[in-house]
Amino acid sequence: MRTVGPEGPAEVLALGRKRMYEISLSLADHYTEVETLLRKYRKQRVSLADACLIRCAELHEEPRILTFDSDFGIYRWARNRSFVAL
Repeated sequence: MRTVGPEGPAEVLALGRKRMYEISLSLADHYTEVETLLRKYRKQRVSLADACLIRCAELHEEPRILTFDSDFGIYRWARNRSFVAL
């Protein structure tokens, strides 16, 4: 978000306080699956945050994602399903 503007991270947190989104993943419950994603996309240098978003898509069976990250055009969830960037 800093690439969009210096206040980007703070604005994301403000939206969370307004309940505009919910973080629905406890990494402690998904270490194995997230680690698998980190290995799968190591050449793309996937971040931990991106791997967690991919895992959330798998858990909620939701392809829609709001992102500025073009890597989500490469990433797949549930093995071969593509994301729908908003």
